[in-house]
Amino acid sequence: MGVRWLGSGIRMAMIALALTIVAVPALALAQSQSTEQRQSTPVAVPDAELALLDLAALTLTPRDLDAVGLEGYGIGAGEARSLRSTAEVYADNRGGITPENTDRYARFLESVGWARGYESGLAVLNEDDPSFFSQVVSSTIDVYQSEVGARRAFTLLTDPADVTIAEVELAPPVAAIGDDTRVWLVAGEADDTDEPFQAVLVMFRLGHLEAGVGIYNWDQREPDIELAHALAVRLAERIEAAAPAAAAPLSTSSLAFGESGLESFFNNYLYRDGAIVPFAGETIEELASRSLRYRNAAEVFTVNQLFPAGTESTADDGYYALWRYRFADADAAAAWVEAESRALTEVAVELPIGDRAFVYSYTLEVAPDQVARGYVGHLLAGADVAVIDMRAVPEVPLDSFTAVLRLQAACMNAAPCTLADIPARLRLSLAPVAPPDAAATPVPGDDLAPEEEAEPEPVEPGATPVASPVADLGA
Repeated sequence: MGVRWLGSGIRMAMIALALTIVAVPALALAQSQSTEQRQSTPVAVPDAELALLDLAALTLTPRDLDAVGLEGYGIGAGEARSLRSTAEVYADNRGGITPENTDRYARFLESVGWARGYESGLAVLNEDDPSFFSQVVSSTIDVYQSEVGARRAFTLLTDPADVTIAEVELAPPVAAIGDDTRVWLVAGEADDTDEPFQAVLVMFRLGHLEAGVGIYNWDQREPDIELAHALAVRLAERIEAAAPAAAAPLSTSSLAFGESGLESFFNNYLYRDGAIVPFAGETIEELASRSLRYRNAAEVFTVNQLFPAGTESTADDGYYALWRYRFADADAAAAWVEAESRALTEVAVELPIGDRAFVYSYTLEVAPDQVARGYVGHLLAGADVAVIDMRAVPEVPLDSFTAVLRLQAACMNAAPCTLADIPARLRLSLAPVAPPDAAATPVPGDDLAPEEEAEPEPVEPGATPVASPVADLGA
């Protein structure tokens, strides 16, 4: 099922989002694949329909939570998942991310025609300690190429048998949702603080889509099945009302990286349907200031990721942030870019990418005696704009940055972006990440419980240090 923790292992580095509890014995995986392949012929969903479905726009919004009495929630996290990252989450919760275990789940996902996955979390801060969340409401959607594959996956991945990472109890659903429904009550302890948590997960299937809502409590509140059911019904309504977009939505035409080991923090709409979407804990003043960045835009989307450098410190990790803007027409987009360029006349360099592109460099002290160097680039393509910020220690190679700009330009107003690989020279500049030690793999249950994580600080373009001309750096 797609209600799961995000990021490396079972958690993100900056936010606790959702719990993945996968109870699929290896024998069951093998038997399901062989039996279903003999009994059923999948009817595939057209690739174009899969690609143009705006999953990030279908998950729950703060307005949906307001409607059921959950007020003050904002963006906690979001991630568009690859097949490999989805397999790693399942593997991590069933013995660890060993190559063999991850490959087993990857093969299963391939066999059932897993196509795309997206998850988001809306959070509210702990009043006693605002650096942590007191409750997170997650919503997730997984798309399969056929209804047969979705049914096979749902049957196996929502079975709580053999779960060891927390106590799981099946509960009767308030009412059926879609084609299949299952409810879990989960109780466990955060592995770093031993603080107890409780959760309720309502999972359902709609044809070739699986979806779920999870409510995770770190404040001693009992799970509320009826509340989770109401939100799951709302999520189902949003999904059933959706139709493939006429053109690639911002969420699928925003470049993100899909390699193993990356930390994905945000993959979320920031402005949509005429409303700005708050971050968790964001003040009215901060929200108003951020809204000025979105002037005249019809939609705004963001992606934030870290590229681990393989050291104990996170200060030298590579950083990638993307802001995608869509305007009413090409003239409005060009006017926005022109206004941005006038403020950067002395430091920006024009590049022949898209309809227009310009770049400037900057340095940032990320730790004592440790300086990162990076670039901010603006890219115009028709009615769409991308603003990309990348930095690393000691630096992001200029050719790596321009390669990223070209990748983003290639999928604006065209075919949806595929999850990209980190540019080769940038990867080489980061210290290699040691592979997981299979012999030291923790026993499930010892390290697979949610832990409270510090709230991420939203970053907006323009908040970078003083810029310098790209020409000073060379290629």
